[in-house]
Amino acid sequence: MDEIDLQFNKALSDLKSSQINIQTEQFETSINRSYYAVFHSAVALLIKKGIHTKTHSGTISEFGKQYVHLDNFNKEIFDIFSELEELREMLTTMFLE
Repeated sequence: MDEIDLQFNKALSDLKSSQINIQTEQFETSINRSYYAVFHSAVALLIKKGIHTKTHSGTISEFGKQYVHLDNFNKEIFDIFSELEELREMLTTMFLE
C-alpha cells in the first residue's frame, strides 16, 4: 500500500469513528475525528502532487494554495477544514487546563 492509500484509509477510519462518536453523543471526540478525516485526505492529495508538509498548519496552508487557489477547490468546503482545526485546538486546550 502506498502513502496516498494509507492516508485515505486513515481518513476513512477517522470518518467512521466520527460517525460512531456522534451516535454515542461524544461530540468533542467527533470533532477531533472529523478534523483528522479531513486532514488525512488533504495530506493524501498533497502527496499526490509530490508535496510533503511537516505541520498541521503547513498542511492547511499548502492545501489552500495548491487546491483552492490553483485548482478551484470549493473555498467554503476548505473553510470547514480551518474551522475544524480551530475547534480541535480549542477543545484540546480546554481538556489540558
